[in-house]
Amino acid sequence: ESYLDDYSCVCAWIRVDATAGIKTIIDGREADNDGIWFFVNADEKICVSEDEVDVVGDTVLDSNTWYYVSYYIKGGEGRVLYVNGVRDCDTESTSNATSQVEPYDFTVGATNYGAKAHFFKGEIGELAVYQGSLFHSIPAFSYNGGEPFDHLNHYLSHKLRLWWRFGDNYEDITDMTIIHDET
Repeated sequence: ESYLDDYSCVCAWIRVDATAGIKTIIDGREADNDGIWFFVNADEKICVSEDEVDVVGDTVLDSNTWYYVSYYIKGGEGRVLYVNGVRDCDTESTSNATSQVEPYDFTVGATNYGAKAHFFKGEIGELAVYQGSLFHSIPAFSYNGGEPFDHLNHYLSHKLRLWWRFGDNYEDITDMTIIHDET
């Protein structure tokens, strides 16, 4: 079962640079676009695409500013986007994600299939992936007032599937992607 499915939540600390264009946070789609894609669009707003149905946030992200961005997919009920722990967009679902992506078959910082594209220009400081029927409070309480949060030690940590802290060093992801591989 995919970690990016119809009951998933992804939380990430990001800082976008002033470079124009789409910036992928995490992509769990296959070549036919089934699956989930979490990204910053060309208008500098966070988006989640679930089986080609895009939900676009309202907040324009300023360059060189850290944001805690999240999405939560509520089964067949809808999708919610958060910026700094506050709801940015909430929609009813028009589809139920039927991701065919196998576990770990996703890419951080670039598109997942074919020639890599839409590289994340800026920094991804942390990325957490939760799975299962979740409470909408994960993005709010894990924002933690802008302070580092320990995703391993809270009442929903049993729903945490993946968590990376990428460190404090700046690295513009242009020529590489971070791919989690069990091998």
